Amino acid sequence: MNITKVKSQLDTILQNLNPQDFIDNDPISIPHRFTTKEDIEISAFFAAILAWGQRKTIINNANKLMYWMGEEPHRFIVEHSDTELKQFEKFVHRTFNSTDVLYFIEVLKHWYTAGKSLEDHFVGDTMKDKISSFHQSFFAFDFAPDRTRKHIANPAKNSSAKRLNMYLRWMVRGNSHSDRQVIRHPERSKRVNELRAEEQGAGAELDQSRHFDSAQCDPDLLSTPRTINTLDFGIWHSIKPSKLKCPLDVHVQRAAFHFGLLTRKQQDWKAVEELSNNLLVLDPVDPIKYDLALFKWSEGKMD
Repeated sequence: MNITKVKSQLDTILQNLNPQDFIDNDPISIPHRFTTKEDIEISAFFAAILAWGQRKTIINNANKLMYWMGEEPHRFIVEHSDTELKQFEKFVHRTFNSTDVLYFIEVLKHWYTAGKSLEDHFVGDTMKDKISSFHQSFFAFDFAPDRTRKHIANPAKNSSAKRLNMYLRWMVRGNSHSDRQVIRHPERSKRVNELRAEEQGAGAELDQSRHFDSAQCDPDLLSTPRTINTLDFGIWHSIKPSKLKCPLDVHVQRAAFHFGLLTRKQQDWKAVEELSNNLLVLDPVDPIKYDLALFKWSEGKMD
């Protein structure tokens, strides 16, 4: 691997990237609709967990969850009623179903009402330790469904933990939250609550026959901000960007092979460590910025 040449090529890809063009068609568009730390990290968590399959489907289903949460995920997590949970009973995204989403909501309610956040549960000396600890904390409740465990990766079992590494990249990298230029739609939450009230009627049960369709929904409820300085959020400060690990999927793996950044063929934690260590050579401070460059290179080769 010619380090200088590889770094130059990847830096060029990043320099030519317009973050907004990427955001509009990526699951990261979901948290970019919010401004508070809690709303960003909760919406991003659901978007990341759903992030496998077609991006259009991922975004639509994540939008569906945010819509059902009244476009206020943190408020919903801590204040929802049993009636408000009924609309989640028919949720399905590939193998992630209502059992899983309802358990996720319950865990987050326990954490946030106790004054803890998602960030507080990534603890340990290494990223492997932090993600494994998160997995253990997430399933520490006696009502945890066995089927849901597969949706929170555990690198202690050599999982690549692609979705959690991507989520951590979103939360840790980037400018400080106060520097982000985000356009809010001040009427969004009010209008969503009105729509949800209409569904419920005068104390009636939620109409389960109504299906969410982002294409038919008021665009002001779903549109992303128009002015964004950075792709990632940088709202978590307990983890240094240099400690992050690269999300490894087929696109990144393909590009990493091409640039000589990866030799291991299995998509597992050992491969994540190998790739991330090589990216550290390219940039010791912010190595995982190259995740996007690798993805874009591979995507371009498949067009």
